[in-house]
Amino acid sequence: QYWWLDDPQNALQLRSRRGQLIRIDYPEPAPEKTLAQSLSSGNCRATLPGIYFDTGSARLLPQSEAALQSVAETLKANPGWALTIEGHTDNVGRADYNLDLSKRRATAVQKALQGRAGVGARQLTATGYGMSRPVQGNDTLEGRAANRRVELLRDCH
Repeated sequence: QYWWLDDPQNALQLRSRRGQLIRIDYPEPAPEKTLAQSLSSGNCRATLPGIYFDTGSARLLPQSEAALQSVAETLKANPGWALTIEGHTDNVGRADYNLDLSKRRATAVQKALQGRAGVGARQLTATGYGMSRPVQGNDTLEGRAANRRVELLRDCH
């Protein structure tokens, strides 16, 4: 049994006998204004949608390009900002492995952003938290998917 997304612009397999798709992110960049607003208000934090890695790897996939460009444009428009890129994982696997993976993924995003549109090394730091800061429970596929994320934090205090 196979399920397919009925969209000629985004032909995706949704489900097969061996697996099920949990989330679909259409390849649209986060609007710079929204990202800038999130980083300017409240706790100056934003989840960065559209960042994709190979499973169990810190290799950024080409589909991440739009999200990376959005961050670069936001930083170009706000040259005085410094951001911390935070990597997070779900709870599948050992804690030490997930901590290392989250750090490597945050560093991969940092390196991909450096040199883009004037983004310099002084504007970016990277850290990982592994599975220590979940935003949802890890007892469902959807919760684990939400916990695998990259967040941006601006020091605004």
